[in-house]
Amino acid sequence: MLKKVIGIVVLTLLGATVVYSLTAEAVFDRLRARYAKCAGLKADFTQSRCDTVSGTCRRSTGRLELAKPDKLRMEVATPRKQLLVADGQALYLYEEGSKQATKQAITGSTQQTPLGDLFFGKEKAFTIEYVLEDSSVSAGGHPLKLTPKGTEAPFKTVTLLVDPKTYACTRVELRTLDEEHHVFDLEKEKLLKKVDPKQFTFTPPAGVAVVEAN
Repeated sequence: MLKKVIGIVVLTLLGATVVYSLTAEAVFDRLRARYAKCAGLKADFTQSRCDTVSGTCRRSTGRLELAKPDKLRMEVATPRKQLLVADGQALYLYEEGSKQATKQAITGSTQQTPLGDLFFGKEKAFTIEYVLEDSSVSAGGHPLKLTPKGTEAPFKTVTLLVDPKTYACTRVELRTLDEEHHVFDLEKEKLLKKVDPKQFTFTPPAGVAVVEAN
């Protein structure tokens, strides 16, 4: 029995050594290097959005596209068809069948497009460490915790799950200042050598008004 327990402990330690053979900073540098080679990326996503105060959660699925340095397009398929476009100047949100779309000014790339800033940014405005406490980021990669150094970031922490072979990001956990918990699981990632500017330009359907968000 004792030998069995010792064996399990040894295997666990060996597994941890493989996963943590690089420093957290080195893993993040390799992730950034991967995305430095492309003009943007596409991926399928599953998002879970939970309010830690009320305990309510919402789940959505769809397709997202990022373009350097601060553009984003999210086509939500379920539970309702929605389109979110960030063109670097403003953020647009439209729900299929609605008579209006909302527009919100963007004051900085990190304000509304943290994914783009994380993947394509050049500065490291946060501390980087391995996740040591329990988290919904599970085994199967390098779990990194990013904590903003300043007070301007719109989130408390970001946790990334990084593939140990490709250094692609397969999961993003975002904890916001207003106590919301967002989890993005990314699949079928495709790096883009070129991006179509039209993908990041919001053109309202006929009869749809664009109104400024409060």
